[in-house]
Amino acid sequence: MRNRIFAVGVIGAMAAMAYGCGGTDTTTGTTGTGGSATTSTATATASATASSTSGGTTSTGSMGTGGAAPIVCTPSDGVVLAIDTLNFGDMGTNTAASQSLGFDVDGLVSTAASTDLCQPASGGTKSAVYPDGTNGIDNSFGKNVLPLLLMIAPGFSDNTTANITSGSFSILLDFVGLAATPDQASLVTRLYGGGDLGAPPAFDGKDCWPVNPDLLKDVTDIKSSTVIFDKSSVVGDKWSSGAAGTITLTVPAQSASITLTIHKASVTLNLAPDHKSATGGLIGGVLDTDEFVTQVKKAIFAINPNYCALISTVESKIRQSSDIMNDGSQDKTKTCNGISIGFGFTMKEAQLGGVGPKKVPVPGTCP
Repeated sequence: MRNRIFAVGVIGAMAAMAYGCGGTDTTTGTTGTGGSATTSTATATASATASSTSGGTTSTGSMGTGGAAPIVCTPSDGVVLAIDTLNFGDMGTNTAASQSLGFDVDGLVSTAASTDLCQPASGGTKSAVYPDGTNGIDNSFGKNVLPLLLMIAPGFSDNTTANITSGSFSILLDFVGLAATPDQASLVTRLYGGGDLGAPPAFDGKDCWPVNPDLLKDVTDIKSSTVIFDKSSVVGDKWSSGAAGTITLTVPAQSASITLTIHKASVTLNLAPDHKSATGGLIGGVLDTDEFVTQVKKAIFAINPNYCALISTVESKIRQSSDIMNDGSQDKTKTCNGISIGFGFTMKEAQLGGVGPKKVPVPGTCP
């Protein structure tokens, strides 16, 4: 019984940490594809490296919304949207909808019978992580890691969205020079992690979200985002991030935080005709399994070192969820060392605030 309580505590801590409470930060994206029976069906996939730029900015005084005190807003150089809902594909404890969220990262449509896939890790099985989702979508996180969290914390997506609507965090996109037309072949878009707004947002275009400094090259220059999609575009009011890149989500929870580094990441969304909101947003890519396990160990230790007693059980479950190589490819001669991930979102108009405080991580980790 004591072991069961400890296991519940570890998984519960992981769930609370992973997306339940606190602020979020972020980094970039790419697109991809999944695998098929016996020999996976190949489909086209983009691969490139997103580059970044920076520049100066000035600020002007503005009144915060949602009951917040007067704050400083950054003059707009385009359109800024903030995520107002996140959807990981959970409905109660059912995560089937997650298999329609994300991208076909590896360019294959795979089943458990496919012979051109990396080998399962830590005693895992192909039948547990395959077949791929809709049209080859790769999202083993939704299929295998999310159910682990939902055993303790049902309503994962709802709880995450509740933290956004309380003003605890958001993810922001600054579409620099976004035109009023439905098509724009070349567009620079900066990504930011929104810190604690201090009050519930009104989502009326006047919320000034403070920016997390961890995603800035220079904390005195709000335009120096480390996550810049300089090859993004809009076609028929659908925005795409362009070249493959990396997205980093740092999610604080109480005394802890967990950083999710999503490699080979892509981001797409459907802009409203007035470009003041977006629906159908998708973020997808690959978590490096070792990186993810390291972050989980640090976060669990920060919440309660006693939970480390059964960390090996949680680590084994995570490693068994690996379905892809950490570079987004497949190699039948190697053990899978990546976990595909995908989730959905919607956005509303906002403004960039000042640079928020940097959170100091709690030292230490589970062995």
